[in-house]
Amino acid sequence: MKGATLVGIGLVGSIAVLAFALGRWSVRTSDVSRAAESTAARAATSGTVRSAGGAPTDAADGAAAEEARPAERTAFDPSDWRKRWAALAAQPGSSARSTRLAELLAQLAEADPARAMTLAQGEGNLVLRETLIQGVLRGWGRTAPAEAVKWVYSLPDLAKRSAAMATVLTNAAEARPEEAARIGRTIFQQDVGGATGYVGSLIDGLCANGRYELAVQLAGESGAVGPVSRSILTTQAYAAWATMQPEPAAQAAAALADPAARAEALNAVVAGWGQVDPAGLTEFVAHRPPGPEQVPLLGQALRQWATADAAAALQWASRHDIGGGADDGVAAVAAAGFLQ
Repeated sequence: MKGATLVGIGLVGSIAVLAFALGRWSVRTSDVSRAAESTAARAATSGTVRSAGGAPTDAADGAAAEEARPAERTAFDPSDWRKRWAALAAQPGSSARSTRLAELLAQLAEADPARAMTLAQGEGNLVLRETLIQGVLRGWGRTAPAEAVKWVYSLPDLAKRSAAMATVLTNAAEARPEEAARIGRTIFQQDVGGATGYVGSLIDGLCANGRYELAVQLAGESGAVGPVSRSILTTQAYAAWATMQPEPAAQAAAALADPAARAEALNAVVAGWGQVDPAGLTEFVAHRPPGPEQVPLLGQALRQWATADAAAALQWASRHDIGGGADDGVAAVAAAGFLQ
């Protein structure tokens, strides 16, 4: 009875689980070249980082002093920078040239973000200007993300602000993850409306750089923005973790003491792990302690496996009990609506 029931369930239930996705709150060049001649030289001698508005910034602001610049980055050489900028500025326009100009401004922004932003904003080509500004924000986010975030909040256009914030925070997550997390906590407190989207970008950056524990910790500290946002960010963090390190993610989720938080995290792990290794996911869930959590999670895992490889999933199911035992487990999964 179990085998026949499972085959029927598998055939009807082999539909794709909705892919996990979090919709988040998605001078002309010649003049710039001439201006860069003096700007690059001044950048090397300036020991004070200034905001785009020109106001001096305390080097200890944001408690960032303990996070040094990544060791692999070489010291800024103004003479070399000036030569490369002049050579690029003399070339005809192209996408490759624009990308390289933006990267040069990212380097300058690490030494002097205000001057780099002045050069970027002085570009007459509007499309290139936005590319250059993004380059500045990458460099600024790597070295002084708190000041960069202040500048971003000055942007009146919400779409540009969102894109700029994502650039700053993802680069901060790479270069200064602990400071980036502190900025995320400040955003939770001071910008409830924008926090989910902005901190979502930060969590993406932390996960992209393997800082999964910090990402899930930050998501769990989002109480000020409400339970819906906390759920979104927690799901985002655990699912991203599970796509790259499924077993550690699952173990961390399973270790949560609060039943509701544990169930939410495990569901996110199932969504992420099921995309990359549904067979491994099914085995993990099958070895979870029997209980009300296991049956629906196993149903989700089997559905994802059946979508990827129905024959293998059905073969596994025919050899194993589901839930408390055989037909009762099948009935429980079906009644829960996870397998049809």
